[in-house]
Amino acid sequence: MPSITFDEWKSSQATKGMEKAKAKEFHQQATIAVAQKASTVVAHEGWQTFLDHTEAYLGEKNKYKEGLVKALADNMTLSPNDMYKMKLEISHLTGEIKSLDMVINLIPTLIQSGKVAAESGARVKP
Repeated sequence: MPSITFDEWKSSQATKGMEKAKAKEFHQQATIAVAQKASTVVAHEGWQTFLDHTEAYLGEKNKYKEGLVKALADNMTLSPNDMYKMKLEISHLTGEIKSLDMVINLIPTLIQSGKVAAESGARVKP
């Protein structure tokens, strides 16, 4: 490994700091730009319809999962194989519910991230 002087090391640390600042500024500007594009999705006339249908579907999945959990807890006569199948279905539903929740919150989260980045002083370059 080549040896370097203290001044060379100090200079390299200053360069790293500038690189981090440039990367942070780039990330902030990209976040703002994505948020601006995401705002057009919310403004689209079909957004609310999509949201309503997705939330209704999420509600159905939650009710189904709650029913399975209750049935599993209340029914002591299930065979081990049936219990396994129910637990597997509950696990599958849990993942599906998390995914639907992410879908519903993705665009608003992107928009909020853009607002936070804009408030931190970043400007979008033309």
